[in-house]
This record gives sequence, structure tokens and C-alpha cells, in this order.
Amino acid sequence: MPTPKVSADNRALAKHVKSAFQVEAVQVATFTHDTDAKLAVDVLTAVGAPDADLNSYSTIGLSDHAMPAADGDGEFPVRIELCMAGPVTAETLPNALASAAFHIVRSGRLHAPGDVLEGYLAAYVPDTTVPHLYLTAPFFIEDLNQTLELGAKDVTWLLAVPISEGERKLLAEKGDEALEDLLEAKEVDIFDLERDSAV
Repeated sequence: MPTPKVSADNRALAKHVKSAFQVEAVQVATFTHDTDAKLAVDVLTAVGAPDADLNSYSTIGLSDHAMPAADGDGEFPVRIELCMAGPVTAETLPNALASAAFHIVRSGRLHAPGDVLEGYLAAYVPDTTVPHLYLTAPFFIEDLNQTLELGAKDVTWLLAVPISEGERKLLAEKGDEALEDLLEAKEVDIFDLERDSAV
């Protein structure tokens, strides 16, 4: 199967992400949905960023798909990409991020900070103590924590933070501010996929 042609906007996205991750070179892999061969997304990997024992990742192409507006009338004016970081030894993190992207496309609904994708990390990292992906602003990557205006679309990023089942329940009961305050107060290492739950 020939490699799909990458749009100028998505090439600009990749260049922006590379600069944001502050690396000289990146790797890009294409993932195709298991049952929908027409649905594909690229995942860019920055090896050794933000630290030598971590890799950073971003989808490229999720933003080709519009999300509905909050009121269901028309489409939301900003498109999204997902980003995350984790141990260099966790080789399936790009798969988890691609799977999360496919879920967002196929769900047909608006995804925003405060959402949680249940079980999406555990599906690829079975022994993790933080099986769910919590979506929030990419606070530690300044250049991704803003909207990028491109020719055909405006794009922002959501950071996928692995959280425990206890933390997911806290989120459901008390909201995203309570969860983030707790993670900050306990100085949780959000890159540790085997950490103790903050709850």
C-alpha cells in the first residue's frame, strides 16, 4: 500500500512539534485502525525528551478530523492533536496514543480538557498502575500549550496523563480541578507508569 501523501499543514504541524520538543531529529510512524483501513494517524516520537530516560510523543493528523461544537450545531472551531511523554522503555506508548486518537475520531463528540479515556493505556501497558488517560493542557510544553494557526485549520494539543482508577473516581466525583490540585500537592511523577495512586 503506498504511503499517503502528507498535507502541507501536517508537515507544518510536525515541524512545530519537533521544535516544541527541542530535539534535532524525530521518528514518525503511521498507525492504521484495526477495522477501518481508511482511518490512519501518524505518531511523532522525540527520543530523549524532555529527559534522557523519557520519550515525548504527538499525533500528527488527528486534527484532520473535526469535532462537533459543544451545542451540536456545526463543528468546533479548533482541531486537536494528542501528546504525552513516558519512559523510553515503554515502547507501546505510540500505539496507545494512536488508539486514543482513533477513539476520538470515531466517537463523534467533542473532547476537551477534563475528559478521560478509560483503559487506553492498560490495553498496551498491561502491568501499569495508571490505566486511564486523562486529557489536559500540555502545561510543561509551552509551544504546544497554545493554538497553532495553519492554512486550513487551527490546532491545539491535549496532554494525555496516565491516571489510576482511584484518581479517575476522584475526577468523576469532584472534577478536574480537584484531581490536578491533588496531583500537584503530592508531586506526582506523571511519567511514571508504575507509580502509586495519589488517592
